[in-house]
Amino acid sequence: MAARRIHRARTATATSLYFNAGRILEFDDHYSDDDDDAEQSDIDKPEDYLGTWEKVSTNPDSTYFPWPDCETCVLDILRHIPQCAFSRKQNIAIHWAMVALGVPNLPSDRTMDDIDKELQKMCGIQTHRYDGKLGHVYYVNDMAGIIAQEMSNANVQSHLNFLPEDTDKNLAEAYQAKRWLNELDPDLLTPVHFAAGQDFFTLEPALLADGKTVCMPSRWFKRHGKVLTKAWPMKVVNLEDGGLSWAVQTYREIEVAESELLLCFNQLKESYEQFNIYFAALLVLIYFSDEEVSPDEYEDWNTTDPSWPFLSGYTADDTSGNVSKKWNKHNSFLFTAAGLPRHLASQETNVHFLCTSNTAAPLEMLDGIVEQLEKSQTEGIWAWDSYLNDLVLVIPSVLAMLGDNPMQRRLFCRVCGVSGKVEDDDAGPDEIDGNNSDASVDSASSQKGKGRKKAAPESMKDMITRVSDFMKRGVARTRDLTRRELRSQFIEASRVGGGAEFKRRKTRSGVKDTYQAVFIEQLQAIATKKGLFKRSKGTPVWRIRSLDPHQDTPVEVLHVILLGVVKYFWRDAVSRTKNKTDQPILIARLSSFNTWGLGLSPLDGKTLVNYAGSLTGRDFRAIAQAAPFVLEGLITNDQLEVWKALSALVTLVWQPQIHDVDEYIIELEKTIDYFLDATCRLTPRWFNKPKFHVLLHLPDHIRRFGPAMLFATESFESYNAIIRSRSVHSNRHAPSKDIAHAMARSNRVRHLLNGGVFWTKPMQLEPTLSPAPVASKNKPLKTIYERLLENPLQFTDPIFWKSASKDALALLTILNFDVKLLGRGHDEVEEDSGSVAGVPTAPAPLSQTIFAKKNPFQNELDNSLMCRTYNSVFLQSGDEAFIQNWIVWNRSTGNSTVIPTVGRIVEIGQVVRSDAEHKGMASFVTVRRAITGEWHSRYGMREIELTTEYQLVRPQDIQCVVNIQHNCSDNGCPVKRTATVMKEREESKEKELRVEHVNSDSLIVNTAQMRSAAYLKAFRRPIIL
Repeated sequence: MAARRIHRARTATATSLYFNAGRILEFDDHYSDDDDDAEQSDIDKPEDYLGTWEKVSTNPDSTYFPWPDCETCVLDILRHIPQCAFSRKQNIAIHWAMVALGVPNLPSDRTMDDIDKELQKMCGIQTHRYDGKLGHVYYVNDMAGIIAQEMSNANVQSHLNFLPEDTDKNLAEAYQAKRWLNELDPDLLTPVHFAAGQDFFTLEPALLADGKTVCMPSRWFKRHGKVLTKAWPMKVVNLEDGGLSWAVQTYREIEVAESELLLCFNQLKESYEQFNIYFAALLVLIYFSDEEVSPDEYEDWNTTDPSWPFLSGYTADDTSGNVSKKWNKHNSFLFTAAGLPRHLASQETNVHFLCTSNTAAPLEMLDGIVEQLEKSQTEGIWAWDSYLNDLVLVIPSVLAMLGDNPMQRRLFCRVCGVSGKVEDDDAGPDEIDGNNSDASVDSASSQKGKGRKKAAPESMKDMITRVSDFMKRGVARTRDLTRRELRSQFIEASRVGGGAEFKRRKTRSGVKDTYQAVFIEQLQAIATKKGLFKRSKGTPVWRIRSLDPHQDTPVEVLHVILLGVVKYFWRDAVSRTKNKTDQPILIARLSSFNTWGLGLSPLDGKTLVNYAGSLTGRDFRAIAQAAPFVLEGLITNDQLEVWKALSALVTLVWQPQIHDVDEYIIELEKTIDYFLDATCRLTPRWFNKPKFHVLLHLPDHIRRFGPAMLFATESFESYNAIIRSRSVHSNRHAPSKDIAHAMARSNRVRHLLNGGVFWTKPMQLEPTLSPAPVASKNKPLKTIYERLLENPLQFTDPIFWKSASKDALALLTILNFDVKLLGRGHDEVEEDSGSVAGVPTAPAPLSQTIFAKKNPFQNELDNSLMCRTYNSVFLQSGDEAFIQNWIVWNRSTGNSTVIPTVGRIVEIGQVVRSDAEHKGMASFVTVRRAITGEWHSRYGMREIELTTEYQLVRPQDIQCVVNIQHNCSDNGCPVKRTATVMKEREESKEKELRVEHVNSDSLIVNTAQMRSAAYLKAFRRPIIL
């Protein structure tokens, strides 16, 4: 019975992970004495950890299970919450404070250490030690255990999407994009679907409902809420020996709905004669075209047990977040489930730590992670499914490698064969040697150093060729070609006297493997005349199944656009306005910039200008939306044109949902070309920076992976602070081990507090295993998840899969602790369009409303009704619109068409005792309409003018809040000292410069706004190349 239940539970489907490898810059060691004790080994007792747990509660019905009491529960959470790390001394201070306040039954610090170890044995994950191939020791947390915990966590599993989804032209999530839907290896996707009481497996024949057609499903997907399969038709063919066989026509692909499936393979074997169908159980041929037959033959059908695929993705990321000036760089790997919706995947609580080290390189640690990945793909990961309430088998795989373009300093473009010289990211156009067009990174780097021969000046013809190649996509690099090139390089380097040819091959191809280079240097150091040396396995990334590092590393828009091109041009603009006249004006304009509708706080002009070289992604996000207005008149026309093109690009890229991907891609490609053309007209010297070129590959990556916001790394960047705090509050003697152990405990606390289930039945050792095994330092006893893999039948009883008690979880609701310190965010459903907020006014007759007063002769309102007004209303976009906010709404023209219109909210009304009042919604919104004019010659955006017309608008018709700026260019608005300077939160007598607007009715629609940008499409200027 248990075996049957496991089999039913294997109706598994695919989900995904994103991995993130970040290089974290840690801090000076004035904290090094903060912790006197290093992290202890997870296992330090000889008895089996699945035996008796003495210091934790073993009764699921106890009040604070699995903690023995409330005091222990609170202290354990405080010691291990991921977002708030405490040092040993700080924990002692917390204990002292609780004792001083008279908290009874408070366990000692030593007791808490013992309880922590027991809880980790009970429901935690393992940390594995690795001897790196490059000579460094590092520790990696158990990826299989983390994935198993995700499956047994109802707050996560219920949101995971396991099947790709075909949404026609709509694109919002990774599972709706081309790579997951069409490109991934079918063996790594959902292997089975349960329909009509049967298990239909991929790569096994199935009979359709017509009773005649036999096909072979290759991948399952959803469309409009229904499950379908992409399948290959099968036909009977004559063999050369006169026999018959089935042939799979892989060159033809059909779509089959689950309702059209009649018999799975197992049923077909037993009843094929009833349908008068030929059945071949021993031989199958594969047709790739109408005539071609594959030489591969299948001696038997795929009858192996199904499994859960679980996709994954990697990244390498550069970050800096020093507490002091001491440089202590850490390389880290993180991941998150790509099957989660974007708003959940970006929460800190859903980002998972794997490893970190201040000595091991990212590729060296990746070797250990890939080893775990390969093992999990071979053996599977048994996990308890909190939705099915049964065991399932999970197979992890890789969806994408995210990050700060990890190969750009080795290849000018990692996606295609375009070559060039990689310049320093901090160099401006005047610092770039535009006369150098070396074909590879290696040749570029060879120019550095004393005694190097300087490259010859670049001719005009060569420059034109280089720039032309730069502004188009080159021939795509492929996984197989790159691997062959690296293998050839290694063979040449391994030969005696082959060093020169090895360097020439690197220069010609532009391909360099830093991981392999370490082994090559070792070989060359011990070179003899004995011919070839032993071949290296190469970079571990090549061992990741179904991943092409060239094509599956999407453009990371945070570092390429905001921390790339926006940063470059902002620093250039600030440097050009560094004079006594222009700089004060720029600071005043930034500080006076209207941020309503942008979701931004008021800008600090002094910070954005004086610290232009040390700004963050958040700062550059604001700059991209303000630059066309604050820089107008301070830079040349060509420079302003670049900023207008860049602002248009940013608004397109940062769209969370794409409603028509074909139309969107066309517009995006035009905008990228427009930006590159404007940049080239300014100066082609910028084109020595690879980040300008990789923008050309962004449209294809959006088709394959979803909206660019999905593969931006903001959530990983913010998680670096957690790793940093763990480093600060350790003794730094074994950072990789100590931080990994601390993060493993944080992972356990997160799992318990999120309601994740774990096995609660103690397992006694078998008599034949006496004496009990002893956990050595390097070989700790097996975790519950490793035992699941060995014998899952022991863990099939749902009675023993329990979560933390309700009373323990209820502690999190006190003062919104889960939201403020656990990184969970608000899980509430978004407010419906039209919902009101704020304190209402007292009811008054409708005749007293602003609309009635402005339109005394209209009969749209029943003046016998009473109405109250509110301060704000929620819109389609999720924005909260307040009185005096500018909005865009769909205005009906009376002939079944609507026109996007700009207006200003003057009143939000709700009729008393109406359906709207019962639902908590607004009955009407009074809007003062504006007329949209022509595109402004300097800003390239629409001019608007307020009218005296007041209209009643249904709240559901309002789309978003729009940002409106003053037309300072035409009105010559002066800068005057009118703003009072605050010092120590007190008003001083000092005044600051601010813009004093002239003619307040002269306004511009800021189409550079990133928030709700999709609703402003009608107001953007079409791009004509």
